[in-house]
Amino acid sequence: MSDLFSAYEVYVKDSKIPAYIIESTAPDNIDDNVNNLDTVRTTQIQKIVEKVGDINADKLIANIVDHLRISDNPSLISIHGFNNPFQVIIEGFFTFKGVINDHEINNHDVVCIGYRWPSEQIFAPVRTALRAAPNFLIGLFFVPVLVLLAVYLLSFEKPGLFTIIAWIVGPCLFLVAISVTTFILRIAVYFRDGYRASSYGVPDLVEIIQQIDKKYLEKEPKTKNDDGQLKRVELSFIGHSMGAYVVTGAVRILFQCFRRPLSTT
Repeated sequence: MSDLFSAYEVYVKDSKIPAYIIESTAPDNIDDNVNNLDTVRTTQIQKIVEKVGDINADKLIANIVDHLRISDNPSLISIHGFNNPFQVIIEGFFTFKGVINDHEINNHDVVCIGYRWPSEQIFAPVRTALRAAPNFLIGLFFVPVLVLLAVYLLSFEKPGLFTIIAWIVGPCLFLVAISVTTFILRIAVYFRDGYRASSYGVPDLVEIIQQIDKKYLEKEPKTKNDDGQLKRVELSFIGHSMGAYVVTGAVRILFQCFRRPLSTT
């Protein structure tokens, strides 16, 4: 678990609710260096809150299970949306203002979990766009641009070639438009975030919940409530923007993982 997630315990002033942050360590780009991620994150967090604990992901799961064992209320899992890099979401996650200001929630034994999947800010990939582009796409931009420049200069010397030049300009502009559109789609990061949400965000969230369920059953396999019924832990998800997509995907998978087997009698 420690290789898959970074984990933090949050100490929120005037709040009785245990709050934790768990973040997927999947990088924004497959070739990114994430060796010093925890150190950098902790430094950023300390600028927002007075006290934060950088803990092991397995320890976080154990702490959550310990809270759930004595809790009769659902845990809250908050998930951010599209265009939300770490520095954007830390203030909301690490202060839990919405939870603290909600009287009904704050007076119950709720466990709060802020979950972050890999997301980046709009225009962030600009500096790597040219390096990441395949040679074909680079050629698709520069070759038509050079042709258009040559055609422009040639039109002053031989005005009679206007008809031929018109046939050349159209396809060149079309090819340039393709390469520019591809560049814009990359720096808009929406489709990149969508890929990371489905490839990393959903399976990582499912893994977190399954690990909590596994550890919980190991400690309390047959815990019952006051009515004699088997005690179950409920989950409340708060998904923002593309986070709702992550929630939907995770719930679909969890439904298959936790649904009761059909009776054979």
